[in-house]
Amino acid sequence: MAQLRQLFVAFLLCGAAESSLLCERNVEGKPYSTVTFTCHLGGGRPQDIVAVTWKKGDDIVAQAVSGKQRWKREVAGDPRAELIEEELQKGDVSLHLKDVDYADQGSYHCTVATRSRKWEGVVKLSVEEPEVPQVVFDPETSIFTCISTGWYREPEVQWTNEKGENLTELSETAPAEQKGGVYRVRSVLRASDLHQHYICKVKEGKMEKAIRNIITGAEGSRNAPGLPALEKDSDQNVPAQQSYVVVVAIDFGTTSSGYAYSFTKEPECIHIMRRWEGGDPGVSNQKTPTTILLTPDLKFHSFGNAARDFYHDLAPSDSKHWLYLEKFKMKLHTTSELSDQVGSEFHGSDVRWVITVPAIWKQPAKQFMRQAAYKSGLVTPDNPEQLIIALEPEAASIYCRKLRLHQMIDLSSKTAFNSYSSTETIGTGMTQAKEVVRRNRQSRTFFVENVTGELWSELAEGDRYVVVDCGGGTVDLTVHQIRLPEGHIKELYKASGGPYGSVGVDYEFEKLLCKIFGTDFIDQFKIKRPAAWVDLMIAFESRKRAAAPERTSPLNINLPFSFIDYYKKFRGHSVEHALRKSNVDFVKWSSQGMLRMNPDAMNALFKSTIDHIIQHLNDLFEKPEVCDIKFLFLVGGFAESPLLQQAIQTMLGGRCRIIIPHDMGLTILKGAVLFGLDPSVIKVRRSPLTYGVGVLNRYMQGKHPPEKMLLKDGTRWCTDVFDKFISADQSVALGETVKRSYTPAKPSQLVIVINIYCSEIDDVTFITDPGVKKCGTLRLDLTGTEPSSVPARREIQTRLQFGDTEIKAMALDIATSRCVKASIDFLNY
Repeated sequence: MAQLRQLFVAFLLCGAAESSLLCERNVEGKPYSTVTFTCHLGGGRPQDIVAVTWKKGDDIVAQAVSGKQRWKREVAGDPRAELIEEELQKGDVSLHLKDVDYADQGSYHCTVATRSRKWEGVVKLSVEEPEVPQVVFDPETSIFTCISTGWYREPEVQWTNEKGENLTELSETAPAEQKGGVYRVRSVLRASDLHQHYICKVKEGKMEKAIRNIITGAEGSRNAPGLPALEKDSDQNVPAQQSYVVVVAIDFGTTSSGYAYSFTKEPECIHIMRRWEGGDPGVSNQKTPTTILLTPDLKFHSFGNAARDFYHDLAPSDSKHWLYLEKFKMKLHTTSELSDQVGSEFHGSDVRWVITVPAIWKQPAKQFMRQAAYKSGLVTPDNPEQLIIALEPEAASIYCRKLRLHQMIDLSSKTAFNSYSSTETIGTGMTQAKEVVRRNRQSRTFFVENVTGELWSELAEGDRYVVVDCGGGTVDLTVHQIRLPEGHIKELYKASGGPYGSVGVDYEFEKLLCKIFGTDFIDQFKIKRPAAWVDLMIAFESRKRAAAPERTSPLNINLPFSFIDYYKKFRGHSVEHALRKSNVDFVKWSSQGMLRMNPDAMNALFKSTIDHIIQHLNDLFEKPEVCDIKFLFLVGGFAESPLLQQAIQTMLGGRCRIIIPHDMGLTILKGAVLFGLDPSVIKVRRSPLTYGVGVLNRYMQGKHPPEKMLLKDGTRWCTDVFDKFISADQSVALGETVKRSYTPAKPSQLVIVINIYCSEIDDVTFITDPGVKKCGTLRLDLTGTEPSSVPARREIQTRLQFGDTEIKAMALDIATSRCVKASIDFLNY
């Protein structure tokens, strides 16, 4: 163990550039075991240490002071904590904590005082949780069985129903000791009402910690006997091991935004934001429009519905001085509501934030979102791991794993799901689905099963499925493969898509208005009557959602009075006259002051956008990687459109099953919360581009072009050689890194800047090849890592990680074993 710890210290990447106290950032331990918080004072003289103090919060855990002959314990501290004198004499200030339990989790601060200064370090402890209880139901005996394996000494099981009634006395529990001090707990309960929720909680008698699972008899009967299948995916259900109290996900949509959160102690409960003030008839307001209103002096005034409603009420002469922005991405404020929910104040470090972005976004766009989060104060650059960038279709995929049959529509199935019969049209089925969603939205809390849904259980090892995320601005397509028994997800084909979101329908409507009333008028109306233009587009949004293949009745769109009035002043004749003179026969004027569109006219506005989506899907399904697809999950707000559903069903209904979650507009949001609780669920991704740097190689006659030859110190070199890190569409596992070593040009050099190049093709030889462009810089800051004596050759080992949602860089000075601050800038290129 001592050798492993020394090796770990040599490769610590934890900010050592600013301190010689090298501490392991995160420590995991099993209940009742002894854990070691590894900290070592490197680059200094151990004999200069005069005091070592370990604290958790304001409480001293252990403290030792150097005496003339030996170290002595200064205060009592925690009797389970120990600082070993032999280690202290070598500069090893590691803390050993015995018999840990869940209450010991949290941050431990180490302070080392030398004769000249103080050094500080932080280590976070997490304690391994027991397995989430797996609950199965036997319909023949009406018996629930709850099973959990963990580091129990005195396990306690509690059964309750959805009314909170304690049913423990009606159950029978039998713990059985396994190898290594592990207990397997088995408890049975005979159900009296199969349609109630039954909650199984397993708790360690000594520790104030409980985990639970929820099931109903009606749902559990589908899983019987089912225990092996449930256990097979159990590692996906273990609660998050981070020290965060809550995970908050923000879905920045082009047209609407929202947030959701889950407490790490109750990961099966996802809380959606409260219903926003305002809102439009027929349009859900569990999200709010992505709109912001700034005062004339460019200060924040309001966001969402509140911004839109206030802007609407401004006089036309005043509204021109306010700045109203819509259909963009921004930060939402949520911590006050979280404090109300949990009943206590939150600290910034207690929250893990998740921000969603389209999968087709490049690295600069992702970095822009991260920098915006830093600038807004959401998180700080000192703790970048507190913010996770989630790819929207990945989040949807994670949530779809949990779907139960009553939570989805299978467009390809002839079996009725939740009273949807096969004789109903798509539009009628969606009408009923929306009613179910409307009723569900009265509650702000969604229960996510700790086991996979019935649909997911149909997947076998290697099965493939496609996620089509249709949002307001973009459509994202990803191809995933299931990996059993863990249930992890592997990306098979790099994300693709384009700007084919529902705003394309809005653009078509605007083009129609320009055709009827003139582009010059529409442009002037948007400038002179901006609030009225917003009202017109709101009215169109409501009617747009009513478009369906089987609709026969006209759709009426209210024209604001200011539109009618301004047009008459602008043209000298009425709106009705303009409609009669235009060649648009499918739009009529109603005496109630409305545009009356026949269904075919409304459907035509969707055609261009849907055609792009269908064409992209067709191209994707022609790829060799996209074969034998079992499911296609259609998610996102635009997925609510029956027109889009019918088009996809017509094209692909015979090739795969098309699944639509009932609450498709919140699928990404809820999946992003689940991703924040377990970011490792996506094990393998595909690199969208080829990345590398330019280097000098020995010139080889006949292989390298003469114009690339450089003569330096008598040696011939080839310039502009592309040193490839990773290829486009290459599969890369989470945590895999690419290692390179770089040497400063001069011993006194404090900063190394290396240009990064990328290409959409794999076959790249030189950085000057067609299609290769400079896309970023790798910056290595050597400040504070200077060795005491100048080495003949200084080596900086750099590791680049491509398997996450963002490209990350880490670096180490080999000579001093100190961390080098490494960063990648994609924004300025």
